[in-house]
Amino acid sequence: MNRVPASYLSALVELAQQQGVPQTELFHPDDLRRGELPVEFASIDEISFNQALNFLKARSGRYPLMLEYGKLLAHQLSEPYLRGEVEGAYSLRDAILKEFCGDNPLLDFSLQERGDRSRLALLAPRMVDAEVVEFKLRTLYRFILCLCELERDEISVEFSHTVPVYGADTQSAFASELRFSRTYNELIIASEQLARPLPGQAARNNHNGDPAIKRLRDNHPLIRDTLDFIELNLSKVPLKIEDAAGEFNMSPRTLQRHLKRHEITFVQLRDCVKKHHSLRMLQDHRLNLASISDQLGFADVSGFHHAFKRWTGHSPKEYRQRYCV
Repeated sequence: MNRVPASYLSALVELAQQQGVPQTELFHPDDLRRGELPVEFASIDEISFNQALNFLKARSGRYPLMLEYGKLLAHQLSEPYLRGEVEGAYSLRDAILKEFCGDNPLLDFSLQERGDRSRLALLAPRMVDAEVVEFKLRTLYRFILCLCELERDEISVEFSHTVPVYGADTQSAFASELRFSRTYNELIIASEQLARPLPGQAARNNHNGDPAIKRLRDNHPLIRDTLDFIELNLSKVPLKIEDAAGEFNMSPRTLQRHLKRHEITFVQLRDCVKKHHSLRMLQDHRLNLASISDQLGFADVSGFHHAFKRWTGHSPKEYRQRYCV
């Protein structure tokens, strides 16, 4: 049985307290006896969560309830909280993967990056309670807006359920383009937005691990700009010198000639960045090889496997088992 994160439980308990509803009425006695609810990382299954949600909805008589307990999550999206939660995350993609995606069953979303659009889809695409779906998407939606200075129209939202009776309230809560009766419940955002560094983050390229590359980056603006371009477009399949040259308003041959003067090629720079991030991502056991492969811009896991073995002499699986304990 899927379990909901502790943050949802916390919001539900806070709302119950506001309405004067004791936990003994809200949750099953077995949950209380196991002591799951008071602990910091407690969680309950989705059936219990939906039952408690419907109970509070009946008590309040208001729609949609998720707008009420969603507000209680605001304290967890404050700047101090986010700084602690996303520590070590360089880009919006890193932060989302850490907080909402991965192999942990308490995490809800799957990141699918293809072309210039990325989709953050709920792992359970069709859930019975539309308000729970809206709450979960709104949590991620607010997370994104709090972390990055994006316009609300840069994110679109799709629901598998039909337009609810409180549709105007849902529109007000998201203030983005909403689509109902779709195949999945998901947020859609430009891939380049996910790749951009979080506010206040220094450029990541200065620790790509190769001292020679670092010296070139420090001393030569074009190499620095090329590395920056690779960082921002790392998931593009395939990422070619023609893409970077077009960004710099020059021909691929001209860019190649400039890089060759410094005894470096675009492929070497691209591999340097990909190698660095592959080593970092393998440390996070929540990320499977397919997810890492997608984020690094490989067409499939096999391509990532061969490239990583060329870089390190180990397969990604061997490296993780030996060095990422």
